[in-house]
Amino acid sequence: MKDQMENRIGPLKDKGIFGPIDLHFAKLMAGLGDGGPDIFLASALVSSQTRLGHVCLDLQAFGGKVLDEAMGLRCPGPKAWMDCLRASPVVGGANDRTPLVLDGEGRLYLRRYFDYQRLLGDYILEKACQPLTEPEEPQALKEGLSRLFGGSTGLPDEQKTAACLACLQKFSVISGGPGTGKTTTVARLLVLRIEQHLAKNLASGNGTNPKPYTIYLCAPTGKAAMRLKESLAGALSGMAVSDEVRTMIPDEVRTIHRMLGTTGHSPYFRYNRDNRLPADLVVVDEASMVDLALMSKLVSALGPETSLVLLGDKDQLASVEAGSVLGDICGLVQNSVVSQPLALKLENLTGQRCVSSGETISGTGVENHVTVLTRSYRFGEKSGIGALSRAVNAGNREDALRVLENRDFADVTLENLPEKTGLKEWLRPVVRETFGRLTGASDAKEAFAVLDSFRILCAVREGGYGIHEINALVAEIFREEFRTDTRQEWYPGRPVMVVKNDYTLKLFNGDVGITVRDDRSKGRLKVVFLSGDGSLVSFAPDQLPDHETAFAMTVHKSQGSEFDQVLLILPDRDSPLLTRELVYTGITRAKRQVTVMADRNILSGAIERKIRRRSGLQDMLWPKAREAL
Repeated sequence: MKDQMENRIGPLKDKGIFGPIDLHFAKLMAGLGDGGPDIFLASALVSSQTRLGHVCLDLQAFGGKVLDEAMGLRCPGPKAWMDCLRASPVVGGANDRTPLVLDGEGRLYLRRYFDYQRLLGDYILEKACQPLTEPEEPQALKEGLSRLFGGSTGLPDEQKTAACLACLQKFSVISGGPGTGKTTTVARLLVLRIEQHLAKNLASGNGTNPKPYTIYLCAPTGKAAMRLKESLAGALSGMAVSDEVRTMIPDEVRTIHRMLGTTGHSPYFRYNRDNRLPADLVVVDEASMVDLALMSKLVSALGPETSLVLLGDKDQLASVEAGSVLGDICGLVQNSVVSQPLALKLENLTGQRCVSSGETISGTGVENHVTVLTRSYRFGEKSGIGALSRAVNAGNREDALRVLENRDFADVTLENLPEKTGLKEWLRPVVRETFGRLTGASDAKEAFAVLDSFRILCAVREGGYGIHEINALVAEIFREEFRTDTRQEWYPGRPVMVVKNDYTLKLFNGDVGITVRDDRSKGRLKVVFLSGDGSLVSFAPDQLPDHETAFAMTVHKSQGSEFDQVLLILPDRDSPLLTRELVYTGITRAKRQVTVMADRNILSGAIERKIRRRSGLQDMLWPKAREAL
């Protein structure tokens, strides 16, 4: 029976439902448990679902589902399937030592992902359940909030509320779209935190010899880390801050991997539950990119007194790996609402009204730790990018198309998708005007500035409109227009993206480098990367880990980056990969101009399709919201 099931689902590898590793895992589970075809199928599916970004297999959703009509492959009914799994020795509960876990809601997990989810959920719930406390130096906090954010203007200042909340609690989330002031809020939060620390030392008689206050700033990728560093420096430059406070604000932003301490080629970190990170405050930017495994390892490395602040856009694409952590933490609410006792405390400290609820919305109090910034300072009423992103985020395809076709919005354009045979010539003037400037860059930093001014973003990797084909076309145009022999693997101006972590070189998946000539070594080529502290590091091409050309990149890989202009290309065929979150993320990578190249029907379908990543984290944190649905 098990062999029959393997033979039946084997052909589905070609349809992308299963991969070789899924079938290998299923054979292992069926062998260990002497299981029948239902165990084999469940094991293959839970492996496949995790590989596709879900944390678990939802048996209620898959129960009775036809996987392949021609093969006659149908999943068992949910109840019969769960009964079969509960009887298997490879399936257990939360505290068993089995490789698979089945919870009470019909969700089947790989053990390690269940443990990741439980660790992270328990951490957040512990912080959420802590009783409200008074700030140690309330007057200093009130004065700092008034000085940095101004007095009451009648309208609540979302940034002021977010900063105040993050000063009162050990765990806080600040979510908002591009231009809503997340980095500005955090810059002021750092000042407030340090001022509170200094005031506390002064009150205890240690004013002349204050205890250190250790802050770690981090982001998932080197590019995101560098952007946070630049944004914080800009936000702090004009701020009224004492020299003492300013010197205590770190000028280094690390990747999460580097902060936790990678060790050689090992995926394990120096800082963990047995060796805690020596930090008073940790700030994580672009938290939507952080997957469940990495976020759980991060929180397990924090001591009980360490404060954690997560920044990000909950509406962006979720992480490439399993989980949609930031979205699950923020739950289903679109605006900030806190409990009544906390609202009163915030009103006293900020001098402004706060929206409160008489009873907990989540059932756990998690809403008290989440602030959603809704006012965009970058994209005003006359911004096409702002109007388009709002329409896409709301799933309103009619409004989105209306914005794209409105000539009053000069910063957004909709282009019909050209035939594959005509795509190269359509791209030629674009490449000449944008990437052509790479050939004239005087140094690596100027080349990076050119690369940041424009980027082609694709929804998919494969096919005539995927990054591989687009990169090949751009390379051909580059050769023809600038007499650069791009038939060679390496040539000046070639941008590359690392696609595999190298812990020894400290190059990580998503890092982007540019190929330049090394004048100190007879013009040989080198690949230069910008590190998190803004310095340049270079490598010989043959030193690099796995990489690919990056004139074009996927929308997923563009997260944490911003470009002056973006060309977003959707494929000519619909796909489950084309979602509202993907379109929104691609659009909001642009600061000044975005061109969407797409078939209108394909674009409309993508805007209507919302990502549904399966996990149990949101139910852990927002059980009351789930009951209300």
